[in-house]
Amino acid sequence: MSHSSRSMGSVGRLAFGQDTGRDQSSSGVVVELLGWRPGTRKVSLTKLLRQGGNGLAASSKITQQILEGEPVRVRLRQFASVEAARAALTKLGVEQVRA
Repeated sequence: MSHSSRSMGSVGRLAFGQDTGRDQSSSGVVVELLGWRPGTRKVSLTKLLRQGGNGLAASSKITQQILEGEPVRVRLRQFASVEAARAALTKLGVEQVRA
């Protein structure tokens, strides 16, 4: 069951830093996170966001925004490619990960 359709019209927010216009850089990748699946591992998702360079409060807020169906753009410094970020995030229950 998809939960992302509630807010598909809203504009995503960059949750950390500024988007440089490129999906990859020496400081990780910027991705847009949309929706979640039942069984999403919320604590693990928050930890992954923290590892990406976001503080605890920001990571918790991002997780909550995803659960509320809001699209969120976030920089994840631990990933060298969008594909690697997508694999990790979808494994935790994020429905869509876009570059």
